Amino acid sequence: MTNCDFEEDKAVQYLPINPDELIYRRGDVLAFEVDSVTTGAAIVSGYVKETEDSTHIWYELVFTDYAAKQAPSIAEVKRHRLFGRKVASSLDPAGYVTCVDIESVRNDCLTDNAAKFRLVGQVALDTTRWQLGAQGASSEYGRFVQAFISGRKDRQLPPDHYDQFLSKGDKFRADEYFPVADFLVK
Repeated sequence: MTNCDFEEDKAVQYLPINPDELIYRRGDVLAFEVDSVTTGAAIVSGYVKETEDSTHIWYELVFTDYAAKQAPSIAEVKRHRLFGRKVASSLDPAGYVTCVDIESVRNDCLTDNAAKFRLVGQVALDTTRWQLGAQGASSEYGRFVQAFISGRKDRQLPPDHYDQFLSKGDKFRADEYFPVADFLVK
């Protein structure tokens, strides 16, 4: 028997955020420019400021499946779905746990590209109804948009050949989006 000493991972520590520092609040619905024709929508689910990067606030956004020529209304957003996944769970009576995917976006990406983002309104989001699924992080607008495009593509095009299961096997199917209405305060 050998003794393996592993250095413990340092837990990420977060700093308190002054509300005056925030550009957006939890539940804010943002329309964003996907390309010159298409607009997408995401909902702010939270925000953090890490001790190692105390100059930036990271906004946690949940993409919706909304993609159209114009920005959505709040009523339209409520009829759409969030990106997420069902994770098998023998502990949950449903047989799975609902996990929602988060894309963290640094505040300077939002401010530097303010013309590409538009506040549509706010929904009363209940983040206690989901667990965290996949996480991404974007400090550049192009990467943020690419995360949205890739997320939509992966959900619309399930693996159709055995060799695609290696690259798409952990991706979701179109029926595993989750209605926004399921995560609103009732």
